[in-house]
Amino acid sequence: MGNYRLLSADTESTNLTMLGLRLWGEARLEYQEKVLPLRKKSLALLYYLAFEKTVDRQKLAELLWENNDPQGNLRVELHYLRKNLSTVGIDAFTNQKNWLTLPEQIKIIEEPQSGMPLLGLERLSRVSEQFEDWLEWRKQTLNTDTNSKIAPSRDTLLLEILQKIRVPSVLVLEGLPGSQRTFFARDLARKLNFLFVEGQSNGGEFVLQFFKNIATLDAETMVQKLVGVVVLARSAFGETPRLILELEQRLSPEQLLKVRLPPLVWSDARRHLLATLSFDQAAHIFLISQGLPGQIQECLDSDSNDLGAPQILNQLQLELRFLPLESRIMLENLAVCPTGLSDEVCKFLGADVHVEEFERRGWFVYTDTWQFKYESVRRLLMEALQPGRRLRMHQRLADFYSRQTNQPILSLYHSYQANPNLDWQQWLPKLTSLQQALLCAWRSSSCTTTPEIERRAQARQCANTHTPFELPLEQPQQFSYCHQNQEIALLEAKKYGTALTFQAGRIIVVESVPNSKSGLVFAKLSQATLLRISGRIHNKEPFGFGISGQAIGLAIGVYGTGEAIQLQPIKAATQFAMQSVLPSVGAFEYWIHVPAKCALHISSQAMCVVEVELTAYATTTSGHTVEAYRLEAAS
Repeated sequence: MGNYRLLSADTESTNLTMLGLRLWGEARLEYQEKVLPLRKKSLALLYYLAFEKTVDRQKLAELLWENNDPQGNLRVELHYLRKNLSTVGIDAFTNQKNWLTLPEQIKIIEEPQSGMPLLGLERLSRVSEQFEDWLEWRKQTLNTDTNSKIAPSRDTLLLEILQKIRVPSVLVLEGLPGSQRTFFARDLARKLNFLFVEGQSNGGEFVLQFFKNIATLDAETMVQKLVGVVVLARSAFGETPRLILELEQRLSPEQLLKVRLPPLVWSDARRHLLATLSFDQAAHIFLISQGLPGQIQECLDSDSNDLGAPQILNQLQLELRFLPLESRIMLENLAVCPTGLSDEVCKFLGADVHVEEFERRGWFVYTDTWQFKYESVRRLLMEALQPGRRLRMHQRLADFYSRQTNQPILSLYHSYQANPNLDWQQWLPKLTSLQQALLCAWRSSSCTTTPEIERRAQARQCANTHTPFELPLEQPQQFSYCHQNQEIALLEAKKYGTALTFQAGRIIVVESVPNSKSGLVFAKLSQATLLRISGRIHNKEPFGFGISGQAIGLAIGVYGTGEAIQLQPIKAATQFAMQSVLPSVGAFEYWIHVPAKCALHISSQAMCVVEVELTAYATTTSGHTVEAYRLEAAS
């Protein structure tokens, strides 16, 4: 068997001998660095089990086969897999009656490669809508880097459609409110050199007809009179419309294309809609809108950048009307929850009888907990809640989490939302040392901490709550370097996640999805090095560490022979044990001394936008002198 290097957000790397399911590019199972030929439906089954761990047999059958005998089809597919996997020495799915689990020899290979993730699984026939939604959510979770090859720009998507589309054909364009499907259809017509017509027309070979409302259209009539290109706008919520189901029966895959319209990437938004704004303003709007161009435009047109999307909110409220009144009220109330909802929380709130309906209609997804499928939708619904309802929900959740000994941050969050004038001193003992410092910096006001923090730093009052909050650093040391023709190349060794990109000494992090992590490890430096790191950051996480308690916008570590020492960028600048902290809001510039034979490790796991320049110089005994903070790798 081949040796695969499996990367994850939690571990640097592990060398294992096993079969690997490639996460990036074409979906495939690899054995000894070669592809093991399998049917697409078998691959879908393996990937689903790889992500979901243990799955009910009946549920899996109904997900993958939308016909009269899903269980029979599952038995056939499992027999096919047993036969093929046995050729490489794997005994798969034996003695598994009601629950199925993936053979332990098969793992997901997370090493990024060029191309989109999980390619090929979207072209399966007769799968359920729930499986398609699960697959799309998995892809969106992976496609969080709005500057990477993985999240395509609108121009890239247009080119892909132009390569696939045939005339005559129907294009189903799915998107959230604010995704600007009409504008995209106009751009497609322009690229095709077709006449754009919104609504019914006499048609023509070179006409693109765009329909916003498809409820009254008849599939049989459309197929009989199909000419040119017909674009149907489909909502991201609710069941698949009957029109589309009937078109799937009547048209070939070449004649019926289905596309989910992605948000804008940061570079496109910054170049056009957000071009005239400051970095902080642009990053703020981009993160709260999650790159939806319609919401960005409404934010720009409004006096408040925190909501500023009444038209999109109206569209969401229209979509909510398809839910029963009791479910609709519950969904609006749950919008105050910025993190996943456990079964215990759902039962406490009375949401346990509604969450499966929310999942079926595309509002929720389930991994280990229930959560909103789209963060921008949750944020809009939360902001639209009447103040009394919002306050009451935060009070109930604060009360619930206060009784959970392992949930101090969620208790703090909902308590703060219910009453911003908290007695902060009572919360500090419940937080780690680093979280205390982050919280003090986030507040940007005098804040007494535990003795451990007091020994290292003394808070200083700042007039503006968003002015960088300074804490004394342990003293930097004098180092010399020669800057002329002495720059050291920083070479990328490996990368995980998708929110971070590196090119020509410039790092950009754009993460609009909570609880995601990306990182980059550079090749080891053969000599002692002075690293100049300068840039700017905008972090949307509450308290400076987020609901997870670890949502740091940018962390820099040094790998030697042991664990990493991390520079945790926050609004403060101080040191705690083996950790050093740098500013994390606004602009910053620091010099870092990196020992020889060590490797830099940069990571991010917050909703943030970061732009950083890295320059490395060899140290010398004479030359330019700077004050730098010394890092030493742990043994």
